[in-house]
Amino acid sequence: MDITGKRVILTGGASGIGASAVRGLVAAGARVVVLDIADEAAGAQNTSYAHCDVADRATVDAAFDEAVRTLGRLDALLHVAGYELTEPAEGIGDSG
Repeated sequence: MDITGKRVILTGGASGIGASAVRGLVAAGARVVVLDIADEAAGAQNTSYAHCDVADRATVDAAFDEAVRTLGRLDALLHVAGYELTEPAEGIGDSG
């Protein structure tokens, strides 16, 4: 599959698996906007960057708006960012 010129938003792209995915996408010719909370990664790997905390709806909305303005449109979304809950798994989603 040719992804040259495809416009991609990738959450969690500043480190780990996300950063590896960004490198692969850029090497394959995609235009990538990285969304992350690690602002020091801004503009790394020939990408654009927008601050985004996936646990905060307002920053998600703002970051996606900025990313789409930067790219002009969106061809793909890779959601690699995670959010850690600090309660036992048995209690997640339990309404009581």
